[in-house]
Amino acid sequence: MKKQILLLILLSIFIFSCGPTIYKAQGFEQLTAGRKTAAILPVAAHYKLKHREKRKTDSAWLKQEEENSGIDMQAKMYK
Repeated sequence: MKKQILLLILLSIFIFSCGPTIYKAQGFEQLTAGRKTAAILPVAAHYKLKHREKRKTDSAWLKQEEENSGIDMQAKMYK
């Protein structure tokens, strides 16, 4: 019985720790106190590749992927 309770507690801690994390800039509440809307800009995403991966990757494709990742992150923040 004690093992089942311990397992239940550990499982519930694991489930609740997987929730979404909301990131806000420092002072966000003070900056937006008098405003009704706030803009969510695309994130500046940069990939750090190893030397071997850099040789295999096209720079134009990599730049496009970074832009797409930034736009995807923006959409996810909006949700």
